[in-house]
Amino acid sequence: MKYAFIGFGELGKQFLNILSPTDADQIVIFDDTINSSHFQKFPFDYWRNKEFSDYSFLIALGYKHLNLKRIIISNLLQLGRSIHTCIHDSAYICRSAKIGSGVMIYPMANIDFEAIIFDGVLINNSVIVSHETTIGSCSYISPGVVFSGKVTVGENCFIGSGSVIANNVTIGNNVFIGVGSVVTKDIPDNMHAIGNPLKMLGKPLNIK
Repeated sequence: MKYAFIGFGELGKQFLNILSPTDADQIVIFDDTINSSHFQKFPFDYWRNKEFSDYSFLIALGYKHLNLKRIIISNLLQLGRSIHTCIHDSAYICRSAKIGSGVMIYPMANIDFEAIIFDGVLINNSVIVSHETTIGSCSYISPGVVFSGKVTVGENCFIGSGSVIANNVTIGNNVFIGVGSVVTKDIPDNMHAIGNPLKMLGKPLNIK
């Protein structure tokens, strides 16, 4: 298999460790996305070239670039390119769970029955995604987060390390939840929330 990494900072290096490619694998790295000030002008058309037709792409962009990640995934899918989903061997994925394209699941994560993980989501170390939970596309879930049953998380969300999301809670799109938060009530779109008890702080951090 040939791999193309888009973005290759610290996150890209972590993905490479999860991927564990053999010596026969070929890896190409595109590292100019983070520094570009014109995200929509990234040369997607270049990837139409036949030399990339048999590559599987990994999108190694962190929580500050969730919108850019969405754009890249959309363009790659339109081009018919393969987007690699990378799951560490120690993670548990229930057979009834559904995992999208470009998802990264780190060591010791637990994805329970009938959970749905949409495209581009990052599930970090020791995250627990309990039954019938849905996580929207391009959301970033930090280490040790616990989702109780039937939680719904929107798109482009960041959830900080060690946070706990109670049963049946709905989190909107573009929500930023700080480290160690306990979420027992719904959070609307475009909010920044933190703490126990949870405090709403208004608009989230700037996510490009």
